[in-house]
Amino acid sequence: MVDTTALDALLIVSFDSVTQSIRLLRDSSIGCRVFPTPPSYFPGCSVSVAVRYAEVEICRKLLEDNGISVLLIAHCKENPVKAFYEDPWN
Repeated sequence: MVDTTALDALLIVSFDSVTQSIRLLRDSSIGCRVFPTPPSYFPGCSVSVAVRYAEVEICRKLLEDNGISVLLIAHCKENPVKAFYEDPWN
């Protein structure tokens, strides 16, 4: 189980590549989570793979070496998973 509080970077990939991306990262023992991309990072409907910023270059290289284009890499000031799931209506 990955500690989601340690995730502080986003890898935005195409929707069609998400499943393969997660499989590759997890098979390489890299903790990650998939969730909808916050609009402040990428407009439109997309999904992100949250990872630790310390591992972002390893992740990018692994994905690109396997034919997956990384559309955007974002280092987040706060945990993106927590920020996304906080109640935005209060």
